[in-house]
Amino acid sequence: MHLSALAYVAFLLFVVTVLVNAGARLLIWRVARGSGAGSKAI
Repeated sequence: MHLSALAYVAFLLFVVTVLVNAGARLLIWRVARGSGAGSKAI
């Protein structure tokens, strides 16, 4: 039981990491393109 719970937590953390990474890449892409909301301030 403990091993399956550990595997579930590891999988959940992996999914969260992938989502955060994708969100960061999207944000950087938008700012680099110049369509970001705060692109003129940077």
